[in-house]
Amino acid sequence: MQSYGFKLDDFNLSDENVYNLISNYYENPTMTKFKNVDNLSMYIVKLNFNFLKEQRYLIVLVDLDRFELGQKFLLNKLKWRSFQSRVLEERFPNVGVHSYKVKNDSPYNSEIKMISSSPKITTYVCPKFGFKISLLHVKNVKHEYPSSGTISSALETFQTIVNF
Repeated sequence: MQSYGFKLDDFNLSDENVYNLISNYYENPTMTKFKNVDNLSMYIVKLNFNFLKEQRYLIVLVDLDRFELGQKFLLNKLKWRSFQSRVLEERFPNVGVHSYKVKNDSPYNSEIKMISSSPKITTYVCPKFGFKISLLHVKNVKHEYPSSGTISSALETFQTIVNF
């Protein structure tokens, strides 16, 4: 880590601030409970991109809850353990559709720096906020993504995972 000039331990950004950062980026969509998987509950919203044939989704995994399938919550009310912005072939019936405007201003233009890469995933850290963001590879090559970018550019790949 020292080659990047910082240590993650030096940051004290609460999970709540990361939740708000991501929720505000996507303009706080209404998420629909889709299913329970192991000890987690999955909430999903489809993003409205009429000009694209691909299906873009926001997915969050929260600790297993007792809410009924189909229950709806705003993203900022869900204390997720995993957030994903994904392009998926799978279709999810009965979930809401949401639109938002891409944001390239502060804080979403904050730099992210690569800390590891493999043929399947590249992981970055945001020095300004101290959280990790990972991008899944679609080409299975080690250097599919650049060594640095922005929060916005990572979220807009729709191969994005943020875990707590």
